[in-house]
Amino acid sequence: MTQHVLPDVNIARRAAVTGGQAAVHAWSPRLPLWSKGGVDFLTAADQQAESAVRAYLRQHSPYPIFGEEQQGPREAEKLWVVDAIQGSPGYRTAVPLWGTDVSLLDGETASVCAVYLPRADELYFAERGKGAFFRSTASERTAIGGREFVGDVQIPLKDTTLHVGTETDPAHVTIGYDTGYRNRRAKTATLSRLFDRVQYPYSPGSTSIGAAHVAAGRWAAYVAMDLDINDTIAGALLVEEAGGVAVNPQGERFTRRDRTLILAQNGPIKHFILETFGG
Repeated sequence: MTQHVLPDVNIARRAAVTGGQAAVHAWSPRLPLWSKGGVDFLTAADQQAESAVRAYLRQHSPYPIFGEEQQGPREAEKLWVVDAIQGSPGYRTAVPLWGTDVSLLDGETASVCAVYLPRADELYFAERGKGAFFRSTASERTAIGGREFVGDVQIPLKDTTLHVGTETDPAHVTIGYDTGYRNRRAKTATLSRLFDRVQYPYSPGSTSIGAAHVAAGRWAAYVAMDLDINDTIAGALLVEEAGGVAVNPQGERFTRRDRTLILAQNGPIKHFILETFGG
């Protein structure tokens, strides 16, 4: 009997939902914390959710896996990258600002990715050269690109969202950011130049949230500073395939070798952020 082989993008989608649902079921108001150094912590739920993703990926794909908590090989040409709870502070405090990221690195960038926001029941996914999509089964209304949807919907993001992202004045937009856990004072000094000119600077503490909102046309940009590939690589592909840009502080296309990711809906907003980083 021939085994049915799932497309990589479907594997990423199902793995992300598997991890997100495992995290939801593992949540408790009294989760014990273990320090990863400084003010960075993990819980048993982080481990459980990542293990659920890994089990699904091992069942359906031959590629190695790198995850935030359990690590693994990261230099393979082709490997899965997992962040099962992206936005741990929100997760631990029951604030719905977290998600589950799964992406397949193929060379210097991801070939497929999925970003699942369990508490909003929103799934974002993309495949290199084939576009980015939004899927939701939420019973409440969801706003995408200035339009509202309700119920079971799947929407191509490039057709409906970033084409409306034409606002070029930073004083009229929301730009999200994440400083990570290290060297925050220096990063804040850079970001302060941005804060003075942006209407709404916003830090959700999760690149999953930031990338999803840029891809959905809700935010103009998102800056993730000095973070690892499990935080950034999925969002880079998602926003690119939705019609936006994903670059490093030098304005070059973001790759697995970079640690600071700039996501933007359009060129003028990207250039504004690059000028801010350049001082």
